[in-house]
Amino acid sequence: MTKMDKFWNVIYRNIRESNVILEVLDARNPLGTRHQDLEEYIKRQSKTLILILNKSDLVPVDVLKQWKAYLESEFPTIFMSATRNARKNWDLLKRTIKKSCTDDEIYLLVIGYPNVGKSSLINCLFRGKKSVQVSPEAGHTRGKQYLRLSAKFWVIDTPGVIHYDEDDEVNLALKNAMRVENVKDILGVVERILELVPSETLRKIYSIDQFSDAEEFLELVGRAQGKLKKSGIPDIEQVGKIVVRDWQRNKIPYYMRPP
Repeated sequence: MTKMDKFWNVIYRNIRESNVILEVLDARNPLGTRHQDLEEYIKRQSKTLILILNKSDLVPVDVLKQWKAYLESEFPTIFMSATRNARKNWDLLKRTIKKSCTDDEIYLLVIGYPNVGKSSLINCLFRGKKSVQVSPEAGHTRGKQYLRLSAKFWVIDTPGVIHYDEDDEVNLALKNAMRVENVKDILGVVERILELVPSETLRKIYSIDQFSDAEEFLELVGRAQGKLKKSGIPDIEQVGKIVVRDWQRNKIPYYMRPP
């Protein structure tokens, strides 16, 4: 059995041991951060799946409502910012869960791609309380812990990171699933950013004049920020990494609309 097979076996086992799964999506790009094959497995297991559109503070409310209407044709969907309004988020989540699952005890599993905000959501659920790491079952599988959230709710304390199947480094970088230092085609990533973000927005962020393509954009940013080689020419590679890093740190606003 390969390392990847073992990984997926852990994910599948955790799903079987849960009765409610929270799939955290990036509200700016919900379809790009969904794992629909895994969603099909969850449906076959007759588990409750709730989609969480996280980072909702980065997306206009009307666009969030459009995504909610689009996704709710398949699964219950809520949007939130897991770093804000913890009490309000928890109350909303409880109401949503109770509509879909009537079990006496709820075992929550939080899953999602890297950097969509799974840890922030779990911290939000506990609202700063110290969780008690115990298992409700005697002799339960070693290494797995259940965190008591309340009298009715438990959170399965286990990695919920889903690996990307794709190997397109441009998409991986845009989804914040690849470190900037590991990206070989920095210019390709910047070109894609320019397709997604209005030029006027980028001009305001970097205080630059109009540009015609990615190379000219990076040259202008390099001169504006003083990122020059000894010859006085802008260091395109260094500036490109700065722009991609700004993208990954949410300094460049963007969002997708439903199809």
